[in-house]
Amino acid sequence: YCNFITFRAGTRSGSLFDYLLTKGVIVRPLNNYKLPEYLRVSLGSPSDNKFFIKYLKEFYNVTTK
Repeated sequence: YCNFITFRAGTRSGSLFDYLLTKGVIVRPLNNYKLPEYLRVSLGSPSDNKFFIKYLKEFYNVTTK
């Protein structure tokens, strides 16, 4: 079990952080851990996780089928 995941957001991690924050999704940047391309997000309920994934895909402009 875990309560959060760390993921590689790439060189646009700062922009993703700002974007998610405007959508109400709180993630933590990991610059202080010398991981500037990574973000950490807490896992929530299935609906919370879907909310996060929706805006993550929207940011990266990925469409679901």
